[in-house]
Amino acid sequence: MINLLFTIAIGAISGYFFFHKKLPAGIMIGAIIGTAAFNIATGMARVPDAIRFFSQAVSGAAIGFGFSRDDLARLPALMKPLGLLLSGLITVNLTVGLLIYRFSSLDIVTSLICCLPGALNSAPIIAAEMGGDMTQVALLQFVRMSLSIIAFPLLLSFMQDDPHHIPNHSFSSKIVKPNDSPAKKQDAGGIWTCLFMLAAAISGSLLGKWIGIPGGTIVGSMLLTMLCKLCMPKLVLPLSIKRSAQVLAGSYIGGHISKQDLISLPGLLIPILLIVSGYFIYWILLGKAMQRLFGFEKKAAFLSVIPAGGGDMALIAADLGVENTDLLVMQVFRMVVVTGIFPQILAFISKWMP
Repeated sequence: MINLLFTIAIGAISGYFFFHKKLPAGIMIGAIIGTAAFNIATGMARVPDAIRFFSQAVSGAAIGFGFSRDDLARLPALMKPLGLLLSGLITVNLTVGLLIYRFSSLDIVTSLICCLPGALNSAPIIAAEMGGDMTQVALLQFVRMSLSIIAFPLLLSFMQDDPHHIPNHSFSSKIVKPNDSPAKKQDAGGIWTCLFMLAAAISGSLLGKWIGIPGGTIVGSMLLTMLCKLCMPKLVLPLSIKRSAQVLAGSYIGGHISKQDLISLPGLLIPILLIVSGYFIYWILLGKAMQRLFGFEKKAAFLSVIPAGGGDMALIAADLGVENTDLLVMQVFRMVVVTGIFPQILAFISKWMP
C-alpha cells in the first residue's frame, strides 16, 4: 500500500509538472515518465489492475460525455466527409501497423495498436487487454500524438488559402471559442452528478468486460455514458475526474516500465519512422481530398483530418483563425469510432496473422 501511494503521488506530481509546462497530453505523459523513472531506479512501483480498470472506465466516459444531441443532429450532413476520414484512418492504421509488424520485432497486436489514430489515453491499456506490449504502445502513441498536435499545426500555419477556391458554406460556421470548448465545460457538476457519472462509467465497463470484446472496458463505459448524455444533455464530466484518471492511467503504464524496456528503446526506430512517414502521407492526401471533394477551406480541410482530441482541435483552430464547428463534430465521431470499432477490426485481423 505504501508503494502504491508513493507511485501515484509521483505520477500526480510529475503529471501536473508537465501539464503546467504546456506539453501535449502533459498529465498522462508526465505520470508515465515520473513513475517509470521511479520504477527503473528502485523497482518499487506498484499499481494494481483495479487502477487500470478505473482509468479505463473514466477514459470511456470522457469520450461518451463529449457526445451531444447537436453532434447527432449534424451527422447526416457530414456522412460523406466522415466516411472519407474514417476510411483514410483505418487504411493508414492497417498499412502502417502491418509494415511495422513486417519490418520490426514488435508483435502483431502491438504493431496495430501503436498507430491507432487518436487514442493516447486508451490505446496502451487496450493493447494490454489484447495481449500486446503497452509500454511500447505508449511510447509510439506519444510520437503519433506529437506529430498530430505539434508538427501538423506548425506546417499548417505556413499554408495560405487558395484565393480562387470557392468554399462549400454548408461546411462552414463559427467555431466554439477556446473558453467554451469541451475541455473547459467539464468543470461543472455537483457531488451527486459525479457519483452518477462514475456509476454509469463503471457499470458500462463491467458490462463491456463481461461481454469480452476487445477494449470492452472502455467501449462499454463510452457507450453507456453516451446514452446517458443523450438522455440528459446537461450532464458533464468534471475535468478534475478526467485528469485524475489520466494520472492513474499514466502511473499504471509507467509503473510497468522496467530497465529492460529502456534498453529496448533503440529497437523502436523503424516503427517511429514508419508512423511519422505514414501519417504525414495520410495527412497530405486526405487534407487535399477534403478540400477538393467537399469544398472545405484549405486550413479547415487539413485540420479536419488531424487525429487529435476535440478540445485540442478547438484551440488549434482558433490559433490558426479557422472558424468551422464541423471540425469539432468530426473529431467527436472520430474518437467514438476509433475507440469503439477500430480495436474490434484490429483484433480480428491480428488473429489471422502468422
